[in-house]
Amino acid sequence: MKKEREEVWLDEPNMLTFEAQGFQCIIRRMSTGHLCGYVGITKSHRWYGIYYADFARLITVHGGVTFSDHWRWDGDLPDENVWWIGFSCTSEGDYIPYDDRPSIGNQVYRDMSYVMCEVEGLALQLSQIKKRSILNKIYNLLRRK
Repeated sequence: MKKEREEVWLDEPNMLTFEAQGFQCIIRRMSTGHLCGYVGITKSHRWYGIYYADFARLITVHGGVTFSDHWRWDGDLPDENVWWIGFSCTSEGDYIPYDDRPSIGNQVYRDMSYVMCEVEGLALQLSQIKKRSILNKIYNLLRRK
């Protein structure tokens, strides 16, 4: 198993829930030790029920958007009718604590604080979707292709 000088993930929670921009947000640790961040949108949001690949290039977040779906994991969540949009800290350059593959280059562990900032940024972008009519027009054009 790989080791890093400071194993900060050992002192972090495995899941954190909070609110940002009026959205439910969750950070969850996966079995390999890396974190994923999610923002929950409701049916009133323009992208509710939309597959992430249809809008991912319109959002800036660590490693890009890699998930959109209803929550499918164990645990108590505030509302099971929420569509979750998320990202994973498994991009090139990310340190994955319990990944047995050899490290390549200078990898960085993306800690809870870093992921929280990224989730808050994602929530901010999602909150502006309804406000930016030009973005909605671009999205509609992309969906027609």
